[in-house]
Amino acid sequence: MMKESRLLVLLSMLLVMFSISACGGSSSSSGVASATGTLDSAFNAAGSIPGIVTHDAAAGASDWDEGSSVTLASNGKIVVAGFSWNGTNNDMAIWRYNTNGTIDTSFNTVGYVAHDNAAGGTAGHDAGYSVTTDANGKIVVAGFSNNSTNSDMAIWRYNTNGTLDTSFNTVGFAAHDNAAGGSSSDYGYSVTTDANSKIVVTGQSNNGTNYDMVIWRYNTNGTLDTSFNSAGYVVHDNAAGGAAGTDAGESVTIDSNGKIVVTGYSTGTNADMAIWRYNTDGTLDTSFNSTGIVVHSNAAGGTDGGDYGKSVTTDANGRIVVTGFSTNGTDNDMVVWRYNTDGSLDTSFNTVGIVAYDDALGLGSDDDRGRSVTTDANGKIVVAGASYDGSGSIYKVVIWQYNTDGTLDTSFDTDGVVTHAGPEGVAGSDDGFNDLTINSGGNIIATGYTDASAGGSSGNMLLMKYK
Repeated sequence: MMKESRLLVLLSMLLVMFSISACGGSSSSSGVASATGTLDSAFNAAGSIPGIVTHDAAAGASDWDEGSSVTLASNGKIVVAGFSWNGTNNDMAIWRYNTNGTIDTSFNTVGYVAHDNAAGGTAGHDAGYSVTTDANGKIVVAGFSNNSTNSDMAIWRYNTNGTLDTSFNTVGFAAHDNAAGGSSSDYGYSVTTDANSKIVVTGQSNNGTNYDMVIWRYNTNGTLDTSFNSAGYVVHDNAAGGAAGTDAGESVTIDSNGKIVVTGYSTGTNADMAIWRYNTDGTLDTSFNSTGIVVHSNAAGGTDGGDYGKSVTTDANGRIVVTGFSTNGTDNDMVVWRYNTDGSLDTSFNTVGIVAYDDALGLGSDDDRGRSVTTDANGKIVVAGASYDGSGSIYKVVIWQYNTDGTLDTSFDTDGVVTHAGPEGVAGSDDGFNDLTINSGGNIIATGYTDASAGGSSGNMLLMKYK
Protein backbone atom coordinates (compact mmCIF):
# COMPACT_ATOMS: atom_id res chain seq x y z
CA MET A 1 0.00 0.00 0.00
CA MET A 2 2.86 2.39 0.85
CA LYS A 3 4.60 1.66 -2.46
CA GLU A 4 1.33 2.20 -4.37
CA SER A 5 0.77 5.54 -2.62
CA ARG A 6 4.27 6.71 -3.50
CA LEU A 7 3.73 5.69 -7.10
CA LEU A 8 0.48 7.68 -7.25
CA VAL A 9 2.26 10.71 -5.81
CA LEU A 10 5.05 10.37 -8.40
CA LEU A 11 2.53 10.09 -11.23
CA SER A 12 0.70 13.16 -9.93
CA MET A 13 3.95 15.13 -9.81
CA LEU A 14 4.76 14.15 -13.39
CA LEU A 15 1.31 15.23 -14.54
CA VAL A 16 1.72 18.61 -12.82
CA MET A 17 5.15 19.07 -14.39
CA PHE A 18 3.73 18.22 -17.82
CA SER A 19 0.91 20.69 -17.31
CA ILE A 20 3.31 23.47 -16.30
CA SER A 21 5.54 22.76 -19.30
CA ALA A 22 2.56 22.80 -21.68
CA CYS A 23 1.54 26.20 -20.33
CA GLY A 24 4.89 27.84 -21.03
CA GLY A 25 6.30 27.45 -17.54
CA SER A 26 3.36 28.66 -15.47
CA SER A 27 -0.21 27.73 -14.75
CA SER A 28 -3.07 29.48 -12.99
CA SER A 29 -5.02 26.29 -12.49
CA SER A 30 -5.54 25.30 -8.89
CA GLY A 31 -6.88 21.80 -9.49
CA VAL A 32 -10.31 22.99 -8.31
CA ALA A 33 -12.85 23.00 -11.11
CA SER A 34 -14.66 26.23 -11.90
CA ALA A 35 -18.44 26.11 -11.72
CA THR A 36 -20.26 24.98 -14.85
CA GLY A 37 -23.47 26.90 -14.19
CA THR A 38 -25.86 24.07 -13.41
CA LEU A 39 -27.87 23.90 -10.19
CA ASP A 40 -26.47 21.47 -7.61
CA SER A 41 -29.28 18.95 -7.22
CA ALA A 42 -27.67 17.54 -4.05
CA PHE A 43 -28.31 20.89 -2.33
CA ASN A 44 -31.70 20.76 -0.62
CA ALA A 45 -32.33 17.56 -2.56
CA ALA A 46 -35.67 16.95 -0.84
CA GLY A 47 -36.93 20.44 -1.68
CA SER A 48 -39.46 21.28 -4.35
CA ILE A 49 -36.63 22.54 -6.60
CA PRO A 50 -33.27 20.92 -5.71
CA GLY A 51 -30.42 23.41 -5.71
CA ILE A 52 -32.64 26.14 -4.26
CA VAL A 53 -33.62 27.10 -0.70
CA THR A 54 -36.10 29.78 0.30
CA HIS A 55 -37.18 30.94 3.76
CA ASP A 56 -39.95 33.15 5.08
CA ALA A 57 -40.93 34.68 8.43
CA ALA A 58 -37.58 34.58 10.26
CA ALA A 59 -38.85 37.46 12.41
CA GLY A 60 -42.29 35.94 12.83
CA ALA A 61 -44.43 37.60 10.15
CA SER A 62 -44.96 36.11 6.71
CA ASP A 63 -44.28 39.14 4.56
CA TRP A 64 -40.76 39.93 3.38
CA ASP A 65 -37.43 38.19 4.06
CA GLU A 66 -34.28 39.00 2.09
CA GLY A 67 -30.72 37.72 2.08
CA SER A 68 -28.29 40.61 1.68
CA SER A 69 -24.99 38.80 2.17
CA VAL A 70 -23.56 35.29 2.36
CA THR A 71 -20.36 33.84 3.79
CA LEU A 72 -18.99 30.42 4.75
CA ALA A 73 -18.00 29.21 8.19
CA SER A 74 -14.71 27.33 8.52
CA ASN A 75 -16.63 24.03 8.53
CA GLY A 76 -18.38 24.94 5.27
CA LYS A 77 -21.74 25.88 6.78
CA ILE A 78 -23.49 28.68 4.93
CA VAL A 79 -24.28 31.89 6.80
CA VAL A 80 -26.72 34.43 5.33
CA ALA A 81 -27.55 37.83 6.80
CA GLY A 82 -30.36 40.16 5.80
CA PHE A 83 -33.67 41.26 7.21
CA SER A 84 -37.15 39.97 7.95
CA TRP A 85 -40.51 41.64 8.61
CA ASN A 86 -41.74 41.21 12.19
CA GLY A 87 -45.26 42.48 11.57
CA THR A 88 -44.42 46.11 12.33
CA ASN A 89 -40.93 46.71 10.94
CA ASN A 90 -37.85 44.84 9.78
CA ASP A 91 -35.48 42.93 12.04
CA MET A 92 -31.91 42.05 11.24
CA ALA A 93 -31.87 38.30 10.44
CA ILE A 94 -29.22 35.57 10.22
CA TRP A 95 -29.81 32.11 8.75
CA ARG A 96 -27.33 29.20 8.89
CA TYR A 97 -27.50 26.17 6.62
CA ASN A 98 -25.68 22.87 6.51
CA THR A 99 -23.59 22.14 3.43
CA ASN A 100 -26.40 20.00 1.99
CA GLY A 101 -28.89 22.88 2.11
CA THR A 102 -30.84 21.87 5.21
CA ILE A 103 -31.38 24.44 7.94
CA ASP A 104 -28.80 24.07 10.75
CA THR A 105 -30.82 23.59 13.94
CA SER A 106 -27.67 23.73 16.08
CA PHE A 107 -27.87 27.48 15.42
CA ASN A 108 -30.37 29.01 17.85
CA THR A 109 -32.29 25.66 17.82
CA VAL A 110 -34.19 26.66 14.66
CA GLY A 111 -31.38 27.65 12.28
CA TYR A 112 -32.03 31.38 12.27
CA VAL A 113 -32.13 34.39 14.56
CA ALA A 114 -33.63 37.88 14.36
CA HIS A 115 -32.77 41.06 16.28
CA ASP A 116 -34.58 44.37 16.68
CA ASN A 117 -33.78 47.79 18.17
CA ALA A 118 -29.98 47.65 18.21
CA ALA A 119 -29.92 51.46 18.33
CA GLY A 120 -32.60 51.69 21.01
CA GLY A 121 -35.47 52.69 18.76
CA THR A 122 -38.84 51.43 19.93
CA ALA A 123 -40.45 50.71 16.56
CA GLY A 124 -37.81 51.19 13.91
CA HIS A 125 -36.18 49.08 11.24
CA ASP A 126 -33.04 46.99 11.68
CA ALA A 127 -31.29 45.35 8.73
CA GLY A 128 -28.14 43.35 8.11
CA TYR A 129 -26.41 44.28 4.86
CA SER A 130 -23.14 42.35 5.15
CA VAL A 131 -21.81 39.33 7.03
CA THR A 132 -18.40 37.82 7.70
CA THR A 133 -16.89 35.40 10.20
CA ASP A 134 -13.87 36.31 12.31
CA ALA A 135 -10.78 34.27 13.22
CA ASN A 136 -12.71 32.61 16.07
CA GLY A 137 -15.65 31.67 13.87
CA LYS A 138 -17.93 34.31 15.35
CA ILE A 139 -20.50 35.83 13.02
CA VAL A 140 -20.19 39.58 12.42
CA VAL A 141 -23.00 41.49 10.71
CA ALA A 142 -23.07 45.17 9.71
CA GLY A 143 -26.11 47.21 8.74
CA PHE A 144 -28.27 49.81 10.39
CA SER A 145 -30.77 50.29 13.18
CA ASN A 146 -33.34 53.04 13.63
CA ASN A 147 -32.96 54.98 16.89
CA SER A 148 -36.52 56.43 16.66
CA THR A 149 -35.17 59.67 15.13
CA ASN A 150 -32.85 58.44 12.37
CA SER A 151 -30.66 55.46 11.57
CA ASP A 152 -27.39 54.40 13.18
CA MET A 153 -24.72 52.19 11.65
CA ALA A 154 -24.95 48.90 13.55
CA ILE A 155 -22.70 45.89 14.14
CA TRP A 156 -23.87 42.63 15.69
CA ARG A 157 -21.60 39.74 16.74
CA TYR A 158 -22.91 36.25 17.42
CA ASN A 159 -21.40 33.11 18.87
CA THR A 160 -21.41 29.99 16.73
CA ASN A 161 -24.47 28.64 18.59
CA GLY A 162 -26.59 31.67 17.62
CA THR A 163 -26.41 33.63 20.89
CA LEU A 164 -25.25 37.24 21.01
CA ASP A 165 -21.57 37.50 21.95
CA THR A 166 -21.62 39.62 25.11
CA SER A 167 -17.82 39.99 25.02
CA PHE A 168 -18.55 42.47 22.21
CA ASN A 169 -19.59 45.81 23.74
CA THR A 170 -21.11 43.84 26.71
CA VAL A 171 -24.38 43.26 24.79
CA GLY A 172 -23.26 41.73 21.50
CA PHE A 173 -23.94 44.74 19.33
CA ALA A 174 -22.82 48.34 18.82
CA ALA A 175 -24.29 51.35 17.03
CA HIS A 176 -22.72 54.59 15.81
CA ASP A 177 -24.36 57.85 14.79
CA ASN A 178 -23.28 61.15 13.28
CA ALA A 179 -19.93 60.12 11.79
CA ALA A 180 -20.13 62.97 9.26
CA GLY A 181 -21.41 65.50 11.78
CA GLY A 182 -24.88 66.03 10.38
CA SER A 183 -26.92 64.67 13.30
CA SER A 184 -28.73 62.41 10.85
CA SER A 185 -28.56 58.87 9.48
CA ASP A 186 -25.57 56.51 9.24
CA TYR A 187 -25.56 53.18 7.40
CA GLY A 188 -23.12 50.26 7.29
CA TYR A 189 -23.14 48.47 3.93
CA SER A 190 -20.14 46.13 4.06
CA VAL A 191 -17.98 44.50 6.72
CA THR A 192 -14.71 42.61 6.83
CA THR A 193 -12.02 41.83 9.39
CA ASP A 194 -8.31 42.58 9.08
CA ALA A 195 -5.25 40.49 10.02
CA ASN A 196 -5.61 41.65 13.63
CA SER A 197 -9.30 40.67 13.74
CA LYS A 198 -10.34 44.31 13.88
CA ILE A 199 -13.74 44.92 12.33
CA VAL A 200 -13.83 47.26 9.33
CA VAL A 201 -17.16 48.62 8.06
CA THR A 202 -17.91 50.97 5.19
CA GLY A 203 -21.08 52.87 4.40
CA GLN A 204 -22.27 56.46 4.50
CA SER A 205 -23.25 59.20 6.93
CA ASN A 206 -25.34 62.33 6.42
CA ASN A 207 -23.32 65.52 6.91
CA GLY A 208 -26.39 67.73 7.15
CA THR A 209 -26.58 68.41 3.42
CA ASN A 210 -25.70 65.12 1.71
CA TYR A 211 -23.96 61.85 2.50
CA ASP A 212 -20.25 61.17 2.93
CA MET A 213 -18.44 57.87 2.54
CA VAL A 214 -17.39 56.46 5.93
CA ILE A 215 -15.04 53.74 7.16
CA TRP A 216 -15.34 52.65 10.79
CA ARG A 217 -12.83 50.34 12.51
CA TYR A 218 -13.64 48.54 15.76
CA ASN A 219 -11.50 46.60 18.21
CA THR A 220 -12.49 43.02 18.95
CA ASN A 221 -14.15 44.11 22.21
CA GLY A 222 -16.60 46.40 20.39
CA THR A 223 -14.92 49.76 21.05
CA LEU A 224 -13.92 52.12 18.26
CA ASP A 225 -10.25 51.72 17.36
CA THR A 226 -8.77 55.16 18.01
CA SER A 227 -5.49 54.16 16.33
CA PHE A 228 -7.49 54.57 13.12
CA ASN A 229 -7.60 58.29 12.28
CA SER A 230 -7.60 59.04 16.07
CA ALA A 231 -11.39 58.66 16.21
CA GLY A 232 -11.97 55.13 14.90
CA TYR A 233 -13.52 56.31 11.66
CA VAL A 234 -12.81 58.40 8.57
CA VAL A 235 -15.21 60.30 6.33
CA HIS A 236 -14.69 61.45 2.74
CA ASP A 237 -16.78 63.71 0.54
CA ASN A 238 -16.63 64.85 -3.08
CA ALA A 239 -14.46 62.08 -4.51
CA ALA A 240 -15.85 62.95 -7.96
CA GLY A 241 -15.51 66.69 -7.41
CA GLY A 242 -19.17 67.47 -6.76
CA ALA A 243 -19.51 70.40 -4.38
CA ALA A 244 -22.69 69.11 -2.79
CA GLY A 245 -22.96 65.52 -3.93
CA THR A 246 -23.37 62.20 -2.21
CA ASP A 247 -20.55 59.72 -1.58
CA ALA A 248 -21.14 56.16 -0.41
CA GLY A 249 -18.95 53.18 0.41
CA GLU A 250 -20.80 50.08 -0.80
CA SER A 251 -18.14 47.39 -0.34
CA VAL A 252 -14.85 46.96 1.52
CA THR A 253 -11.97 44.50 1.34
CA ILE A 254 -8.46 44.30 2.78
CA ASP A 255 -5.63 43.74 0.29
CA SER A 256 -2.54 41.60 0.82
CA ASN A 257 -0.66 44.60 2.27
CA GLY A 258 -3.37 45.28 4.83
CA LYS A 259 -4.64 48.37 3.00
CA ILE A 260 -8.36 49.07 3.08
CA VAL A 261 -10.03 49.19 -0.34
CA VAL A 262 -13.56 50.57 -0.69
CA THR A 263 -15.78 50.91 -3.73
CA GLY A 264 -18.99 52.84 -4.12
CA TYR A 265 -19.95 56.03 -5.87
CA SER A 266 -19.62 59.80 -5.75
CA THR A 267 -21.97 62.29 -7.35
CA GLY A 268 -20.92 65.46 -9.13
CA THR A 269 -23.01 66.19 -12.21
CA ASN A 270 -23.98 62.53 -12.07
CA ALA A 271 -22.67 59.50 -10.22
CA ASP A 272 -19.17 58.12 -10.83
CA MET A 273 -17.93 54.74 -9.67
CA ALA A 274 -15.36 55.42 -6.96
CA ILE A 275 -12.54 53.48 -5.31
CA TRP A 276 -10.79 54.70 -2.18
CA ARG A 277 -7.65 53.06 -0.75
CA TYR A 278 -6.55 53.78 2.81
CA ASN A 279 -3.47 52.95 4.82
CA THR A 280 -3.90 51.05 8.07
CA ASP A 281 -3.69 54.30 10.09
CA GLY A 282 -6.69 55.82 8.30
CA THR A 283 -4.84 58.10 5.88
CA LEU A 284 -5.49 57.98 2.15
CA ASP A 285 -2.87 55.90 0.33
CA THR A 286 -1.32 58.35 -2.12
CA SER A 287 0.55 55.54 -3.90
CA PHE A 288 -2.88 54.75 -5.37
CA ASN A 289 -3.52 57.14 -8.27
CA SER A 290 -1.45 59.80 -6.38
CA THR A 291 -4.53 60.79 -4.33
CA GLY A 292 -5.76 57.52 -2.86
CA ILE A 293 -8.92 57.77 -4.96
CA VAL A 294 -10.05 56.69 -8.43
CA VAL A 295 -13.33 57.64 -10.10
CA HIS A 296 -14.73 56.40 -13.41
CA SER A 297 -17.75 57.39 -15.46
CA ASN A 298 -19.50 56.29 -18.65
CA ALA A 299 -18.33 52.68 -18.59
CA ALA A 300 -21.38 51.71 -20.66
CA GLY A 301 -21.15 54.71 -22.98
CA GLY A 302 -23.90 56.86 -21.50
CA THR A 303 -23.00 60.54 -21.34
CA ASP A 304 -25.41 61.79 -18.68
CA GLY A 305 -26.17 58.82 -16.49
CA GLY A 306 -24.41 57.22 -13.57
CA ASP A 307 -21.81 54.59 -12.70
CA TYR A 308 -22.00 52.73 -9.40
CA GLY A 309 -19.53 50.38 -7.74
CA LYS A 310 -21.38 47.78 -5.69
CA SER A 311 -18.75 45.17 -4.78
CA VAL A 312 -14.96 44.94 -4.65
CA THR A 313 -12.40 42.17 -4.32
CA THR A 314 -8.72 41.67 -5.08
CA ASP A 315 -7.39 38.82 -7.21
CA ALA A 316 -4.32 36.63 -6.70
CA ASN A 317 -2.14 39.29 -8.35
CA GLY A 318 -3.43 42.05 -6.09
CA ARG A 319 -5.47 43.67 -8.84
CA ILE A 320 -8.68 45.39 -7.76
CA VAL A 321 -11.87 44.01 -9.30
CA VAL A 322 -15.13 45.95 -9.00
CA THR A 323 -18.63 45.20 -10.23
CA GLY A 324 -21.67 47.42 -10.40
CA PHE A 325 -23.58 49.08 -13.19
CA SER A 326 -23.44 51.98 -15.63
CA THR A 327 -26.10 53.83 -17.59
CA ASN A 328 -25.79 53.29 -21.33
CA GLY A 329 -28.11 56.14 -22.24
CA THR A 330 -31.26 54.01 -22.08
CA ASP A 331 -30.86 51.65 -19.15
CA ASN A 332 -28.09 50.12 -17.02
CA ASP A 333 -25.43 47.62 -18.04
CA MET A 334 -23.63 45.32 -15.64
CA VAL A 335 -19.97 46.39 -15.49
CA VAL A 336 -16.71 44.85 -14.29
CA TRP A 337 -13.72 47.16 -13.82
CA ARG A 338 -10.20 45.84 -13.12
CA TYR A 339 -7.42 48.08 -11.79
CA ASN A 340 -3.72 47.61 -11.26
CA THR A 341 -2.35 48.13 -7.76
CA ASP A 342 -1.22 51.67 -8.68
CA GLY A 343 -4.77 52.73 -9.54
CA SER A 344 -4.51 52.53 -13.34
CA LEU A 345 -7.01 50.54 -15.38
CA ASP A 346 -5.64 47.10 -16.26
CA THR A 347 -5.61 47.09 -20.06
CA SER A 348 -4.88 43.34 -20.15
CA PHE A 349 -8.55 43.02 -19.18
CA ASN A 350 -10.66 43.42 -22.33
CA THR A 351 -7.96 45.83 -23.67
CA VAL A 352 -9.47 48.78 -21.75
CA GLY A 353 -9.80 47.45 -18.20
CA ILE A 354 -13.59 47.35 -18.35
CA VAL A 355 -16.35 45.05 -19.61
CA ALA A 356 -20.03 45.98 -19.82
CA TYR A 357 -22.89 43.54 -20.38
CA ASP A 358 -26.47 44.26 -21.39
CA ASP A 359 -29.57 42.10 -21.75
CA ALA A 360 -28.77 38.91 -19.86
CA LEU A 361 -32.33 37.68 -20.46
CA GLY A 362 -32.12 38.17 -24.22
CA LEU A 363 -35.25 40.29 -24.43
CA GLY A 364 -33.71 43.39 -25.98
CA SER A 365 -31.85 46.19 -24.24
CA ASP A 366 -32.91 45.97 -20.60
CA ASP A 367 -31.51 46.86 -17.19
CA ASP A 368 -28.64 44.66 -15.89
CA ARG A 369 -26.94 45.16 -12.54
CA GLY A 370 -23.90 43.54 -10.93
CA ARG A 371 -24.18 43.46 -7.15
CA SER A 372 -21.41 41.12 -5.99
CA VAL A 373 -18.06 39.96 -7.35
CA THR A 374 -15.48 37.36 -6.38
CA THR A 375 -12.76 35.33 -8.06
CA ASP A 376 -12.56 31.56 -8.03
CA ALA A 377 -9.52 29.36 -7.43
CA ASN A 378 -8.62 29.57 -11.14
CA GLY A 379 -8.77 33.36 -11.22
CA LYS A 380 -12.08 33.53 -13.05
CA ILE A 381 -14.28 36.49 -12.19
CA VAL A 382 -17.79 35.65 -11.01
CA VAL A 383 -20.53 38.28 -10.70
CA ALA A 384 -24.03 37.94 -9.27
CA GLY A 385 -26.88 40.36 -9.81
CA ALA A 386 -30.14 40.80 -11.65
CA SER A 387 -31.60 41.64 -15.06
CA TYR A 388 -34.92 43.32 -15.86
CA ASP A 389 -37.36 41.14 -17.80
CA GLY A 390 -39.21 44.03 -19.42
CA SER A 391 -42.49 43.74 -17.53
CA GLY A 392 -43.55 45.85 -14.56
CA SER A 393 -40.73 45.90 -12.00
CA ILE A 394 -39.75 42.26 -12.42
CA TYR A 395 -36.10 41.19 -12.37
CA LYS A 396 -34.47 37.76 -12.66
CA VAL A 397 -31.34 36.41 -10.98
CA VAL A 398 -28.15 36.36 -13.05
CA ILE A 399 -24.61 35.05 -12.68
CA TRP A 400 -21.86 36.03 -15.12
CA GLN A 401 -18.47 34.27 -15.28
CA TYR A 402 -15.45 35.84 -17.00
CA ASN A 403 -12.02 34.56 -17.91
CA THR A 404 -9.02 36.51 -16.61
CA ASP A 405 -8.65 38.32 -19.95
CA GLY A 406 -12.19 39.75 -19.77
CA THR A 407 -13.89 37.35 -22.16
CA LEU A 408 -17.01 35.49 -21.08
CA ASP A 409 -16.24 31.94 -19.92
CA THR A 410 -18.16 29.73 -22.35
CA SER A 411 -17.56 26.66 -20.16
CA PHE A 412 -20.07 28.28 -17.82
CA ASP A 413 -23.54 27.41 -19.17
CA THR A 414 -22.10 27.54 -22.74
CA ASP A 415 -22.19 31.35 -22.95
CA GLY A 416 -20.82 32.58 -19.62
CA VAL A 417 -24.19 33.71 -18.28
CA VAL A 418 -26.80 31.91 -16.18
CA THR A 419 -30.29 33.22 -15.52
CA HIS A 420 -33.12 31.60 -13.61
CA ALA A 421 -36.81 32.46 -13.78
CA GLY A 422 -39.07 31.75 -10.83
CA PRO A 423 -36.92 30.11 -8.14
CA GLU A 424 -40.10 29.24 -6.24
CA GLY A 425 -41.68 27.76 -9.34
CA VAL A 426 -43.63 30.92 -10.21
CA ALA A 427 -42.53 32.15 -13.62
CA GLY A 428 -43.67 35.74 -13.05
CA SER A 429 -41.84 36.28 -9.77
CA ASP A 430 -39.49 39.20 -9.09
CA ASP A 431 -36.04 37.89 -8.12
CA GLY A 432 -32.51 39.12 -7.57
CA PHE A 433 -29.12 38.11 -6.24
CA ASN A 434 -27.42 40.44 -3.74
CA ASP A 435 -24.27 38.49 -2.92
CA LEU A 436 -22.31 35.35 -3.72
CA THR A 437 -19.42 33.29 -2.42
CA ILE A 438 -17.51 30.24 -3.69
CA ASN A 439 -16.79 27.18 -1.55
CA SER A 440 -13.67 25.00 -1.51
CA GLY A 441 -15.17 22.72 -4.16
CA GLY A 442 -15.68 25.57 -6.60
CA ASN A 443 -19.45 25.75 -6.09
CA ILE A 444 -21.10 29.16 -6.41
CA ILE A 445 -23.52 30.00 -3.58
CA ALA A 446 -25.67 33.10 -4.03
CA THR A 447 -28.31 34.79 -1.89
CA GLY A 448 -31.00 37.39 -2.49
CA TYR A 449 -34.78 37.41 -2.66
CA THR A 450 -37.67 35.92 -4.59
CA ASP A 451 -41.13 37.47 -4.66
CA ALA A 452 -43.78 35.19 -6.12
CA SER A 453 -46.34 37.99 -5.95
CA ALA A 454 -44.07 40.24 -8.07
CA GLY A 455 -45.50 43.08 -6.02
CA GLY A 456 -42.93 43.56 -3.29
CA SER A 457 -45.21 42.18 -0.60
CA SER A 458 -44.33 38.52 -0.03
CA GLY A 459 -40.65 38.01 -0.73
CA ASN A 460 -38.64 35.12 0.65
CA MET A 461 -34.94 34.87 1.38
CA LEU A 462 -33.33 33.02 -1.55
CA LEU A 463 -30.25 30.77 -1.53
CA MET A 464 -29.03 28.93 -4.62
CA LYS A 465 -26.03 26.68 -5.22
CA TYR A 466 -24.40 26.00 -8.58
CA LYS A 467 -21.87 23.36 -9.54
